[in-house]
Amino acid sequence: MFDVAGLANTTDIRPFFSRRIGLVESTTDDNLTVPLRVGVKVTGRQSDYNIGVLDLETDARSDVGLPEGLVTRQNLMAARVSRNILQQSWIGGIVTHGNPTGGGNTLIGADARFATSTFRGNKNLSLAMYVLGTDDQVNKTRGTASGFTIDYPNDRWDVALSWKQIGENFQPALGFVPRVGIRKTDLNMAFQPRPEQWGIRQFFFEFRPTYITNLENRVENWRVFTAPFNTRTESGEHLEWNYIPEFEHLDEPFEIASGIIVPAGSYQWTRFRAEANTATKRTWVVDAALWWGGFYGGTRRQLEFGVTLKPNTHVALSARTERNDVVLPQGTFYTQVITARADYNFTADVSWANLAQYDNESRIAGLQSRFRWILQPGNDLFLVLNRGWVRTLDDNRFEPSFDRGSAKVQYTFRF
Repeated sequence: MFDVAGLANTTDIRPFFSRRIGLVESTTDDNLTVPLRVGVKVTGRQSDYNIGVLDLETDARSDVGLPEGLVTRQNLMAARVSRNILQQSWIGGIVTHGNPTGGGNTLIGADARFATSTFRGNKNLSLAMYVLGTDDQVNKTRGTASGFTIDYPNDRWDVALSWKQIGENFQPALGFVPRVGIRKTDLNMAFQPRPEQWGIRQFFFEFRPTYITNLENRVENWRVFTAPFNTRTESGEHLEWNYIPEFEHLDEPFEIASGIIVPAGSYQWTRFRAEANTATKRTWVVDAALWWGGFYGGTRRQLEFGVTLKPNTHVALSARTERNDVVLPQGTFYTQVITARADYNFTADVSWANLAQYDNESRIAGLQSRFRWILQPGNDLFLVLNRGWVRTLDDNRFEPSFDRGSAKVQYTFRF
C-alpha cells in the first residue's frame, strides 16, 4: 500500500520503511527497541482511490547509546493515496511525518505508473516515475530525490532501464536511503529463448550494467553483471555461470574487518560465479554457489551451500551456510553465517515458523519462533518469541543476551 513507483523492490530508496518504527540507532548497538504505546493502520479502496494511513506513538526510552542518552515519546505518521487511471495505470502521493529519534522530519512525494499489456499486440510495457522531497528540522536541511524506470518485462526479452538522483540532503526519517549525493543508472537486459530441445526449458542470457556517479558526474562505482550461461531444465534444475567486472573509487579509507584498513583510491577487479540448484519440487533440495576473483587489490572467495528437506506438505527443514575468505595486502579474514529453519504447517490457516542464525563477526546467535493463525482472510493472530545468545571471547560459551516476546492481532474491517 505504501509502495511508491515500485521502490519497495529496490535497495536505493524507500520513502517509507515500516521496520524503522520501533527501532532507533545506538552508538553501542546496531539498534535499540522502543516500545509502541498505541497506533492505528487503515487501508482500503474507495471507487478508484487506494488509501493507506498509519499513525502511532512510541514511548520514551533511555540508554547510554542514544543521543543525549534519551529518546522522547514520538508521534509517527505515514499516509498514501493513489488513483487508478486508464486500465493498468495510477498516479499517487505520499506523506510521512516524524522521526523515531526525535525532532521534526517530513517527506512529501508524488509518483505515477503508466502501463499496458497490448504494446505491439500482446507485449507488456510500463513507465514509472517519482519525485520526493524531505525537510529535516534537526539539521535544518531540505533534500530531493527523483527517478524513473522503463520496463519491458516479457518472456523472450526482459529489459528495464532505471535512473535516479539522490540529493546530498535527502533524509527520509521514516524511510531508508543508504547512499546520498549520487546519480545511478541501471540497465537490466535478458534474452530468454525456449529451445524446446535438449531437456532445456529456458535460457537466460543476461547483461546488467550499473553506473554510479556523484552529483559532479565523477565515477564512483560501476559493475557489469553478465550471465553467459544460465539455464533451467524441464525438470526444474538450474545451472548458471557469471562474469562480473567491477570498479569502485574510495575517497576515504575504511575498516573492512577488525584491524584491516582498505586505503583510499580506485580499485578494479573481476569476479566469477558458478551456481547449481536442484528443483524445488523435490523432497531434497540442494543449492550451491561459488564466487571467486579479485577484491580491493586482493582476492575473495565466497561459498554458499544450502539443503532443504520437505518430507510432506506440513514440514520443511533447511540449513544454509555462507562463508567468505578474504586475502588483502593489509591482512586476511573470514566471515561466516549459519542459518537453520524449521517450519510446520498444522493446517492451511495455522503455521509455526522457526529461524536460528549465527555469524562469527557479531558472535551472536539468535532464534525467532513465530506462530500464525489466520482466523479468517484478513484477520490474523501472531505470537513471536525472539531469543539471543553471545559467544564469549575467553571460553567460547554462549551466554543469554536478550529475550523478547510479542503478540499481534490483525483485524480487517470491511465497509
